[in-house]
Amino acid sequence: MATATTTATLVRPRPWWYAFRRGRWFGYIYGGPVIIAFLIFNLYPMVLGLYLSFTKWDILSPPTFIGLGNWADLLKDDLLWRAIAQTLYYAVASVTGATALSIALAVALNQRLKTIGFYRTFFFLPAVTSLVAIAMVWRWIYNTEFGVLNAFLGSLGINPVNWLGDPVLAMPAVILMSIWRSAGFNTVLFLAGLQGVPRSITKPPRSMARVAGTALYTSPCRSFRRRPFSSWSTG
Repeated sequence: MATATTTATLVRPRPWWYAFRRGRWFGYIYGGPVIIAFLIFNLYPMVLGLYLSFTKWDILSPPTFIGLGNWADLLKDDLLWRAIAQTLYYAVASVTGATALSIALAVALNQRLKTIGFYRTFFFLPAVTSLVAIAMVWRWIYNTEFGVLNAFLGSLGINPVNWLGDPVLAMPAVILMSIWRSAGFNTVLFLAGLQGVPRSITKPPRSMARVAGTALYTSPCRSFRRRPFSSWSTG
């Protein structure tokens, strides 16, 4: 008992810089730039914006604290509720569409084919493409004068549509672009989950893999062949 007590008292908590002496500083080096960038470009603007929402500031003079005055004016603005409705519309439509498309693609790509790697890479490319490049491509697709989408509609005899300038069609156009971009990454997640399912669950047994008509036709014949002749003569 005395030895255990003495050993417990000798164990002391190690300081935070002990990891550097043990050669475990690689994690700090790799994660440090990301943490610093998050603090500077994400957390700091959020905290500063929250503070400025309680002040009156015209950039030229120092901020003046006014309490909840800005929030009270915001609740009286009709554009606030319109913006909230548009945000909910975008969130529900984009998440639902991306999830449905991702599940369908994951099921289709969960096959053992020779060229399945090419298709998986092809559908994952939008997830690693720059947002600037995606915006430029879709802006060209939606262009009223020489866009690909309007060119296709023109071949069907439909007049060009101002996809990004029409208040009714602008949001569905942006939602379609968002679904296209996020479907690839979500497909990888769903595909990883499907590949973790055992093959014994997803693959049907051999008896059920036969054609229904053949199975029903061969079963009576097998039972007929296995019955002894004496049972038919006495029965």
